Amino acid sequence: MKKATNRKRLTRHLAIVSTLSLSVGILAACSSTGAPTKQADSAPDPVVEKKKEPLKITMLNVFYEAEAPKKDNPILQKVQEYTNTELNITWVPSSAYNDKVATMMVANDLPKVLMVTNDKDPLLRNSIRSGMFWELGPYLKAYPNLSSKLLPAQLSNSSVDGKTFGLYRTRDLARRALIFRQDWLENLGLKQPQTLDEIYEVLKAFTFNDPDKNGKDDTIGLVDYKGLDKATSVAGWFGAPNTWSKEGDPDFTTAAYMNMLNFYKRLYTEKILNQDFGIMEESQKHDTFMKGKAGAKLHILGDLQDIGKFDPMFKLFPTAKIDAISLLSGTDGNRSIAENGYTGIFLIPKTTVKTEDELKQILTYFDKLLDKEMQNLLVHGIEGVEYKTVDGKVQRLKPEDPTNRRVGWELGLYRGDAIPKAEMRAEEVKANKMLLDNEKVAIVNPFAPLDSATFMEKGAKLAKMIDDAKIKYIMGVIDEAGWKAVIEQWRKDGGDKMIAEYKAEYAKLKK
Repeated sequence: MKKATNRKRLTRHLAIVSTLSLSVGILAACSSTGAPTKQADSAPDPVVEKKKEPLKITMLNVFYEAEAPKKDNPILQKVQEYTNTELNITWVPSSAYNDKVATMMVANDLPKVLMVTNDKDPLLRNSIRSGMFWELGPYLKAYPNLSSKLLPAQLSNSSVDGKTFGLYRTRDLARRALIFRQDWLENLGLKQPQTLDEIYEVLKAFTFNDPDKNGKDDTIGLVDYKGLDKATSVAGWFGAPNTWSKEGDPDFTTAAYMNMLNFYKRLYTEKILNQDFGIMEESQKHDTFMKGKAGAKLHILGDLQDIGKFDPMFKLFPTAKIDAISLLSGTDGNRSIAENGYTGIFLIPKTTVKTEDELKQILTYFDKLLDKEMQNLLVHGIEGVEYKTVDGKVQRLKPEDPTNRRVGWELGLYRGDAIPKAEMRAEEVKANKMLLDNEKVAIVNPFAPLDSATFMEKGAKLAKMIDDAKIKYIMGVIDEAGWKAVIEQWRKDGGDKMIAEYKAEYAKLKK
């Protein structure tokens, strides 16, 4: 648009110059028999606006695939062209990401835009309070997209002391599910499980009954990794709260959570769960499933929405089918552990973005990312290459590129205005319905937007205490008495104080 405007302005200037030249020529001819005339001043050169230099933005971002996106990735190229930026992104694998962020913050060696995947980390929140990052809230109203697309609930959940410091990446609220091989179920003549007991039987059959029919004992029922972050879905099916109860009880102190640990312990003892889960990284968990070694994993419904990510598996195993369950029968099972409605936030450090003017330019970049053109790019890829628009809907010209799709997920803030697909794969249609059903019975964390001084000081240490004990209990290194002893030590080391602080903050919130 700007180039077109410049051409019109240049044409108008040239027309003026031509008219002036013609007038000067006529005057000179008329005065040739009279006194010499003074040579007319030459017309000024036309003013042509120069295109602004691209805004240079350094960024740290996460990737979950085997290889990081390359600098010449076509989606990145289009984003830079549209937003008039030069993006220098350092991609760090998810397994090392939080450590990398912590190291950079301690060294005060930060990019201009920092993506953080764990915005509740005590070190991060203390750094925010110390003034390391710009407060963005007061600026958002000046940007049409940022002020209208970012929702109050998610801004509240991602806030610090009620202030907005980060721009969150939107995700569905209640998206957790058990992802499994439907073709293995069919091979074994089994129905989809509706209870935790039935899930156990299915996982057992996936382990011992040759579900892939290759005649080898080479499969496991469930694959998980050392983080066990999605195991809380199982705790939720047993009736546990989401991280905290309204009364201030941590989920891991409840009988329902103990039932989850015993469920996992049984799977581990019977070798239905991968025996190396305690040292496995998250990327390896997904890789094990993709390679057809595991029949199920606890993850998110995004796997079905993004079913194209499994195309490499479908090439290896042409008869493979992927399905999911997220709600079980019964009062406790018919509930979904909710997340915060976002995954990660973009922060802008004051140490690298030193002026308000540069801050506003970076916010302009994010605002442009929310334009419909950019949402279409980040969701569907490049129009005319990967898809075409027919009657206002997307028709694919080629299969989705896994790397392009991943870049779209990691850069984008919001996807709700993208052109709908003309055709969706059956898995996508099912996932979209499941997400709506899950939201109706979502169990939220009542303390999500709150802070505790003790959490800020000791939260990481206290969390590690429980995480380590969780793995030890499942593996049989400690028994139930040992688990309870760890909880008592957690209380003494600051847990009880943290509970009191959260309860006090929650009481203020409810007034």
